[in-house]
Amino acid sequence: MEGNRVYAGTIGTNYLGMLCSMGILYAGSLLLYRKNIKKIYVFIFTGLLLGLLLCLLLSSSRNSIVGIIGSALIMIYIQKKGKIGSTVTLFVMLAALAIFTFPIWEDYTVGILDKQGGSTESFNMRSRESTWLTRWDEFTSSPIYGIGFASVSNPTEFSLMTGMVETTTGWGGLLSQLGLLGAVPFIMLTYKNFRYLLSRKDGHFVHCLLGALLTFFCINSLGEGYITTVGCQFTVYFFLTQGIIYSLRMGWISINHLKPLFFNQKRV
Repeated sequence: MEGNRVYAGTIGTNYLGMLCSMGILYAGSLLLYRKNIKKIYVFIFTGLLLGLLLCLLLSSSRNSIVGIIGSALIMIYIQKKGKIGSTVTLFVMLAALAIFTFPIWEDYTVGILDKQGGSTESFNMRSRESTWLTRWDEFTSSPIYGIGFASVSNPTEFSLMTGMVETTTGWGGLLSQLGLLGAVPFIMLTYKNFRYLLSRKDGHFVHCLLGALLTFFCINSLGEGYITTVGCQFTVYFFLTQGIIYSLRMGWISINHLKPLFFNQKRV
């Protein structure tokens, strides 16, 4: 723990926030399909979800919190089989619940306010602006090929400590390191994977979970540099998610071959 920010055994608050977020998405998606799991699991995952949400707030990871909000919207949309009305209704209900219970978890937001400089009026990202500009300068210096995979012109203390090249923004790092030749295919892959998931009207649990994870990684990596970060576990998770969706989209594997844990029924 450093000041009002909690590490909880990880190498940083943002790292903890991302780990909690993945757990939140899994627990949350299971609870959306709670009719398919035993009641004991509903209670267990409800408790885990609440604990993970509080841990996420304690981590003070703003990128992860924004990513979770976006992921929740996509997750509900897929679970509701693309019905806009049902999606908006449930999302508004969850937002109202968060607002009404704010006095309970208000104390857990101290670390976030600390990062914001005490301000609640805007999303303060000044700490990252200089690094984003550096990534842009790297990209403009070699827009076609990039400056080279796993390369940066300004290694951070985190990079020196862990051996991982930290770009601070995954999408910026993708452009600066791989140029247009590398970034454009990845962006096209992501777009087509998103379009595939959003076009599914079966409300399948696997589509729901994959949509939530893909949304989270895409949003979170705007402020966290792990798309091309060698040695980072979240790079593996992001590419694994993309690969599974691509395989489903191309028909290489069947959705029925992916059996969710804790479910009672074969078809979900």
